[in-house]
This record gives sequence, C-alpha cells and structure tokens, in this order.
Amino acid sequence: MVGAVGTVAVVGAIGVSWPPQELAGSPWCWCHRRYLGSIGMSRSVAAYINIGLVLAPEWEWDRQRTGWSVEELPRHYDGGWRRRLRFSGLSGNDQWRIADEDSAAQVSARVRQQLDDLMPQLLSLLDRDVVLNRTPDILGPGAWLTRAWILAGEGRTDELEHLLFVERSARTHNSVPVRTVWNYATGRAPDTGQR
Repeated sequence: MVGAVGTVAVVGAIGVSWPPQELAGSPWCWCHRRYLGSIGMSRSVAAYINIGLVLAPEWEWDRQRTGWSVEELPRHYDGGWRRRLRFSGLSGNDQWRIADEDSAAQVSARVRQQLDDLMPQLLSLLDRDVVLNRTPDILGPGAWLTRAWILAGEGRTDELEHLLFVERSARTHNSVPVRTVWNYATGRAPDTGQR
C-alpha cells in the first residue's frame, strides 16, 4: 500500500520473496509486475520481467493527477527508473519461457542471479544521502529528476529551486518533468512566493 509519506509496494519474481526486509517501511515503492504464477506443465508460458523504481512523492502526484484510488498500486512503467530483466545479454532477447519443470528451475536461477547482481545497487538508493549527494551510476542521466522528487517530497523547495532552475540548463525550465516536480513541490509547501 502506498501512503502519503511513502511505503513499499509488493513485487514478485520467479523464486524470489518480496519485499526484502531492508525495504520494509521505506519511502520507495518497488514494482515488478509480471507474475508467472502457477503454470500447467502441459503448456509453455512466456513472460517479460520488468522492474521499476517509483518514488512515493511522484506516485502520490500521479495518483492525484489521474484520480486513482489510494489502493491502486504502481506498476513498473510508473517508475522513474525502469529495467527489464533479459533472458540473455542480447537486446531483443528479453522474453522468459517456461515449458516444464526443468526450464522453470533454469529461469528461476537466472532471474535470481540477475536480481542478486542488481539489488545491491538498488538498495543503495534507499539512502537519501547517497542519492542526493553521491548520485549512483545506476540512475543514469535521469538522476537529477530522482533528486528533484526526493527534495520535493521533503518540502525542500529552496534546494529544489536551485536544482531545477540553476543547475539545469535554462532550456529545460519549462520542460514537463521540471514543471511537474515543481508544481508538486509548490502545491504542497507553504506559499513562499518563490517562482
């Protein structure tokens, strides 16, 4: 469930129990939608495994904007950071197929290995100091937007204003992402007469 301050949404993967203890009560929402569920061994199943990192303030804004209920859980595509687990390292080969118990065991092992490699990087994002001051590489070029949503969620509008309108190029000031996070922050913060 997602609260005003932020919580963790339940995610699933083959052979993996979520959320890990480290995420309980965290301000992040971790989403992974494509549960393989129980499958009959008389047919094969093909699925994609997507992971998304959804910041609680951004999800709150999206829910308000779209009219979704508080019970609505975010999906992987709602995340500011998204990744698809790939069957192989090759682009385009990202569909997971299970045809029998042996292939189910192989898929489970490969998914678990990829998540084992990925989780230490993602868990570092739970430390706001790391995200705000030592931006992890995993966030890529969109790291500024993750930082912006954290500042907006904490009501730190002076720092947010500096990030959006001083650190960022003037040509981005009226962009949709900048305007969205700024409108969220100023709509929540006491009127300070800023921007």
